[in-house]
Amino acid sequence: MKLTEEQKQQNRRQIERINNWKELSGKNGFWLTAALAFLLLVILFAFFWLMDVIIIACKNGGLGGLHDFWNYLFAALKISSPGDLEGPRGWNIAAFLFFGIFATLLTPFLTAAITNSVTKYIDDAKAGRKVYKNLYGHYVLIGYNHYATQILSQILSSENESYAILMTTQNPIKLRELIENELENEYSKRVIIYAGDAIQKEKVDNLRLLYAEKLYLLDESEPHGSQYSRNLSVLKNIADAVAERTEPLEVYMQVNNFKAYNLMQRVDIPNDFFINPQGKVVIDLRPFNFYENWARLLWSFHKLPQYDTLDFEPLEGTDKHVHLVISSFNSMGRALLLEALRLCHYPNFEEARGKNKTIITIFDSRWEEMKDAFYAQYPNLNDIIDVSIDFHSIDINSSSARELITQWANEEKELLTIAICDKDPDTAMTKALNLPEAVFYQKDKFKYIEGEILPNSDKGEHEKLPMNESRVRVLVRQEQDEASNIFMPSKSMINYGIIENASYPHIRIFGMFKNGLDMKQLDDKIAICINGIYADESLKGEYYTIFHMSETECVDSIKKIFSLETQDHHWLDLWRSLPENMKWSNRFQADMYETYIAIMSRIQKKSIKEYDDIRKKLPEVEHLRWCAERIVAGWHQKDSDGMRVNERRIHKAIISYKDLNDEEKVKDYNVIATAKLLSDEAQKLFN
Repeated sequence: MKLTEEQKQQNRRQIERINNWKELSGKNGFWLTAALAFLLLVILFAFFWLMDVIIIACKNGGLGGLHDFWNYLFAALKISSPGDLEGPRGWNIAAFLFFGIFATLLTPFLTAAITNSVTKYIDDAKAGRKVYKNLYGHYVLIGYNHYATQILSQILSSENESYAILMTTQNPIKLRELIENELENEYSKRVIIYAGDAIQKEKVDNLRLLYAEKLYLLDESEPHGSQYSRNLSVLKNIADAVAERTEPLEVYMQVNNFKAYNLMQRVDIPNDFFINPQGKVVIDLRPFNFYENWARLLWSFHKLPQYDTLDFEPLEGTDKHVHLVISSFNSMGRALLLEALRLCHYPNFEEARGKNKTIITIFDSRWEEMKDAFYAQYPNLNDIIDVSIDFHSIDINSSSARELITQWANEEKELLTIAICDKDPDTAMTKALNLPEAVFYQKDKFKYIEGEILPNSDKGEHEKLPMNESRVRVLVRQEQDEASNIFMPSKSMINYGIIENASYPHIRIFGMFKNGLDMKQLDDKIAICINGIYADESLKGEYYTIFHMSETECVDSIKKIFSLETQDHHWLDLWRSLPENMKWSNRFQADMYETYIAIMSRIQKKSIKEYDDIRKKLPEVEHLRWCAERIVAGWHQKDSDGMRVNERRIHKAIISYKDLNDEEKVKDYNVIATAKLLSDEAQKLFN
């Protein structure tokens, strides 16, 4: 929302008024208020005095020069009576004395009245009872949890003129203290706390959502309970409050319960949650989940730079494979499994022999208790042909688990990543540090590289630097903070090979609350463009021929498509009308783009034959990825009339790539050919 200068000034005035009154009511508030009260009385007395001067002047022919003014001034007080000046007699000195006594007696009462008024004003603001009626372009947070300060920090630091309203059912005064401790002062001053329960429609109406920029619907339950059903009711109140908006309000809804979140990805919310009585979409909903956020931050297109991808060595043209081991099949472990199922598809997989499959192993002593419920929710996972899932009902500390891990760590063809997902930070770190020795530093596995200079070295500039050759990566869940990093070396130490004193060079912690939400994760630019290109009937004929063009023609064609959208602006409308489960299909396709872009970049350096062979293999990889993503979402293949039956989650294309018709194959070709172009152009389109 682009604000006018007048609207910006109104925002500033409201917040500055509160902050100024807070300062006035601070340490010296009483004396400042007393001085203000006395000043008001002095002004009142001066007013009557001047009125007396004016009366005298009028009776004596008007106000002359400065000399006459002083005469009238003294005459008004009866301090002297120069000449025959006519004026009020008798009451002037009495009035002077009266006002002096009155001011002395009234000042404490006036001071108390002003102090009480100011205190009530400030207390109402602190207690969240004050309603702000003139805010524009503000951000709204409903609910407070660990995400709130992250969101506030990100939006207030990026938007200098922005303000935020935080509605909460918690204690507003305590929350104010927390926010002031966790945010810089210049940001915390721009946060308004409003006490209320969003389940009450009138409370939501006070948030001025017609003029809000974005809304974040957070879960206040602790530590990770579910308010999913409750928040659906809140969502309806929000939709009612924004029924008259010209543009839909972006609503980012947190769903903590992972099972509820997965159902939300598969089952569409009824349209009446998002559409006003005139049939116009008024809410642009974007759900998110703490656990899936972290899975995507680890491995997807939105991954954080400090984490290695699961294919941390190139797999194309090799007999190696990714192996992910997950300890503890809780909500975090489940999120890592599902994201890996969507992403772990590589061009060295041989379907005919089932060779080089991705392997995912889960260790959890409670697996037998969870098995039935899990397979009831995901009944078709065994239909994913290039990924093997093995569950073991044992703890990762057990002797049998340790034997297996030792074997895998010593296997040259394994790219092994071990994710310790236990919620208790001490338990998780203990399990990580007690993993078999083969996972960590082993001196006989060092290789040496000539010519590097060891920092702070006294042994000469050509000293050989040891580099750890282990292909094992370990991820340890630590929710609260990053203090556990003291156990691990810095990245620069690893780069330089200074690992003699670092027993755990490949451990990385993850799952921290303060890093669990990156706004870029909630950015659907690429997904919107993916859907727009596929759903736009006017572009299909041209887009489906892109793969058969030269590289230059392909670039020109994609740019032309985006140029048309820049003029027409209807991809966003197509996106908003899309069922929720199909939105996720596009988002998960975008998650894979990091892998495709990396592979295409690597194979540019290969011979023409190798380049062509791998490039032709990648559309099959994309098809395997799509099949896996649809299977996780509950779809399956079955003979039926037509290509798909949405109501029954049936799609005929969930078959081997070689059995696809040409029209379906060309979709997979185009995903690979246009991944980098599309991601680059998407950023330009929405800037």
